[in-house]
Amino acid sequence: MFKTSCLWAIALVMVSMSACKNKSRNDQQHVIEAEFQVDSSLLSKQAYLDSSLNFKIKAPVAFVKLRSSVIDSMVYQNNSEVYKNTKLLFAYSHPSESWTMLGLDVTKVDAKVFLRLKTDYQSLLNKDSVWTNIQLQTFEYKSFSIDQYVLQNAVNINFMLVCYNSTIKEKPLFVLIYYIKQSELQQTIKSVESSIGSLSYIILKQKKL
Repeated sequence: MFKTSCLWAIALVMVSMSACKNKSRNDQQHVIEAEFQVDSSLLSKQAYLDSSLNFKIKAPVAFVKLRSSVIDSMVYQNNSEVYKNTKLLFAYSHPSESWTMLGLDVTKVDAKVFLRLKTDYQSLLNKDSVWTNIQLQTFEYKSFSIDQYVLQNAVNINFMLVCYNSTIKEKPLFVLIYYIKQSELQQTIKSVESSIGSLSYIILKQKKL
């Protein structure tokens, strides 16, 4: 195993993930382990906690619950089968609504959808030709294996993180999506990094009978 520091190019914007480790496995595959710089002052005090999917995460500070009409327009704007049969877990937005954060339960989505997505994401995520650039980066973080899709055009940039249990990768558990206006990216990217970095796997203790 060896370590290497790196800067990740995310949709033409260089974002420091603090450090990346390339870990060699017996099967000769290389897995990138990400580390995020988390600034707690940029995050909400209370975390979203999901006892069914065993994770928790914090939204950026000052975020409020999003109107359902705005949610519908964002989630389905790509007309993609990825979003079918999903269940909304949470939706938060900055008061200006210039950037938002969604969580989706995708356990009811056919696992084959995500297998196709990894090989054909350029077309599956862009059926209406909304995006001018789409990138994919796969990495592991804490107890999760994550496929991060970055979609951008002249106006918007979206970070879509498909999250698997790192030991059970047949099917993802949930998807995190950050919608950001390009004009706000420089001011918000540290908050996004901190929010993603707050993602944690949780095991709830069962009450004794």
